[in-house]
Amino acid sequence: MAAVMTLIQSAKLNGHDLYAYLKDVLSRLPIQKIVALCLDLG
Repeated sequence: MAAVMTLIQSAKLNGHDLYAYLKDVLSRLPIQKIVALCLDLG
């Protein structure tokens, strides 16, 4: 829960559209893990 609140506060402080910011950040999470795994294997 604290991580989500941090994302929300970060978006607000930086003047971002909250919905667009969260959508972008949360959509990247699964991809980042896959990329990190691929880089570790390569």
